Amino acid sequence: MTGENPDVILKTPAVHHRADGYTGGPGTAIVGLVKPRHGRRASMDLALSEIPDWISIPAKPEEVTARDELHTPFGLYLLLHELTARSRELTDGDRLLVGHCAAGGRGASRACAP
Repeated sequence: MTGENPDVILKTPAVHHRADGYTGGPGTAIVGLVKPRHGRRASMDLALSEIPDWISIPAKPEEVTARDELHTPFGLYLLLHELTARSRELTDGDRLLVGHCAAGGRGASRACAP
Protein backbone atom coordinates (compact mmCIF):
# COMPACT_ATOMS: atom_id res chain seq x y z
CA MET A 1 0.00 0.00 0.00
CA THR A 2 2.89 2.38 0.63
CA GLY A 3 5.34 1.35 -2.07
CA GLU A 4 8.14 1.17 0.52
CA ASN A 5 10.64 -1.67 0.84
CA PRO A 6 9.89 -4.33 3.49
CA ASP A 7 12.87 -3.30 5.64
CA VAL A 8 11.57 0.27 5.84
CA ILE A 9 8.09 -1.00 6.81
CA LEU A 10 9.53 -3.31 9.49
CA LYS A 11 11.24 -0.31 11.09
CA THR A 12 8.24 2.02 10.87
CA PRO A 13 7.82 3.90 14.15
CA ALA A 14 4.56 3.95 16.08
CA VAL A 15 4.95 7.68 16.67
CA HIS A 16 2.91 9.74 14.24
CA HIS A 17 1.31 13.13 13.75
CA ARG A 18 -2.39 13.34 12.92
CA ALA A 19 -2.50 16.02 10.21
CA ASP A 20 -6.31 15.86 10.20
CA GLY A 21 -6.40 17.04 13.82
CA TYR A 22 -9.03 14.39 14.69
CA THR A 23 -11.68 16.61 13.08
CA GLY A 24 -13.76 13.72 11.78
CA GLY A 25 -12.84 14.25 8.14
CA PRO A 26 -10.69 11.84 6.17
CA GLY A 27 -7.91 10.76 8.53
CA THR A 28 -4.25 11.39 7.79
CA ALA A 29 -1.28 10.20 9.80
CA ILE A 30 2.23 11.42 9.04
CA VAL A 31 4.94 8.93 9.98
CA GLY A 32 8.68 9.59 9.91
CA LEU A 33 10.58 6.88 8.05
CA VAL A 34 14.29 6.23 7.63
CA LYS A 35 15.61 4.91 4.32
CA PRO A 36 19.32 4.25 5.02
CA ARG A 37 20.36 3.85 1.37
CA HIS A 38 19.38 7.48 0.70
CA GLY A 39 22.36 8.78 2.68
CA ARG A 40 21.87 12.37 3.88
CA ARG A 41 18.26 12.28 2.66
CA ALA A 42 17.48 9.09 4.62
CA SER A 43 14.77 10.71 6.78
CA MET A 44 11.43 11.26 5.12
CA ASP A 45 7.79 11.71 6.08
CA LEU A 46 5.11 9.36 4.79
CA ALA A 47 1.50 10.55 4.71
CA LEU A 48 -1.02 7.75 5.23
CA SER A 49 -4.46 8.92 4.21
CA GLU A 50 -7.97 7.57 4.47
CA ILE A 51 -10.25 7.50 1.46
CA PRO A 52 -13.45 9.51 2.05
CA ASP A 53 -16.58 7.40 2.62
CA TRP A 54 -18.29 8.84 -0.44
CA ILE A 55 -15.56 7.27 -2.58
CA SER A 56 -14.96 4.01 -0.73
CA ILE A 57 -18.38 2.81 0.48
CA PRO A 58 -20.64 1.29 -2.17
CA ALA A 59 -24.25 2.31 -2.70
CA LYS A 60 -25.27 -0.68 -0.56
CA PRO A 61 -23.15 -0.47 2.64
CA GLU A 62 -24.37 -3.89 3.76
CA GLU A 63 -22.22 -5.32 0.95
CA VAL A 64 -18.97 -4.08 2.55
CA THR A 65 -16.93 -7.09 3.68
CA ALA A 66 -14.31 -7.26 6.45
CA ARG A 67 -11.67 -7.35 3.71
CA ASP A 68 -12.90 -4.01 2.37
CA GLU A 69 -12.61 -2.23 5.71
CA LEU A 70 -8.79 -2.21 5.62
CA HIS A 71 -8.28 -0.90 2.13
CA THR A 72 -6.45 2.32 3.03
CA PRO A 73 -2.92 2.78 4.42
CA PHE A 74 -4.37 4.99 7.18
CA GLY A 75 -6.88 2.34 8.31
CA LEU A 76 -4.27 -0.39 8.32
CA TYR A 77 -1.78 1.80 10.21
CA LEU A 78 -4.34 2.65 12.92
CA LEU A 79 -5.33 -1.01 13.31
CA LEU A 80 -1.69 -2.09 13.66
CA HIS A 81 -1.05 0.78 16.07
CA GLU A 82 -3.96 -0.33 18.25
CA LEU A 83 -3.17 -4.06 18.12
CA THR A 84 0.50 -3.65 19.02
CA ALA A 85 0.12 -0.95 21.70
CA ARG A 86 0.37 -3.36 24.64
CA SER A 87 3.34 -5.19 23.10
CA ARG A 88 5.18 -1.90 22.63
CA GLU A 89 4.47 -1.08 26.25
CA LEU A 90 5.82 -4.44 27.46
CA THR A 91 8.96 -4.27 25.31
CA ASP A 92 9.48 -0.54 25.82
CA GLY A 93 9.76 -0.26 22.04
CA ASP A 94 8.75 2.42 19.60
CA ARG A 95 8.17 0.47 16.38
CA LEU A 96 4.77 -0.09 14.85
CA LEU A 97 5.40 -3.79 14.22
CA VAL A 98 6.36 -5.81 17.29
CA GLY A 99 7.32 -9.46 17.25
CA HIS A 100 8.97 -12.18 19.27
CA CYS A 101 12.35 -13.66 18.30
CA ALA A 102 12.71 -17.24 19.47
CA ALA A 103 16.49 -16.92 19.01
CA GLY A 104 16.63 -14.23 21.68
CA GLY A 105 16.58 -10.48 21.63
CA ARG A 106 13.65 -8.14 21.79
CA GLY A 107 11.23 -8.13 18.88
CA ALA A 108 10.80 -4.37 19.12
CA SER A 109 14.51 -3.69 18.73
CA ARG A 110 15.42 -5.82 15.73
CA ALA A 111 13.90 -7.97 13.04
CA CYS A 112 14.16 -11.76 13.38
CA ALA A 113 16.13 -13.62 10.76
CA PRO A 114 14.10 -16.30 8.96
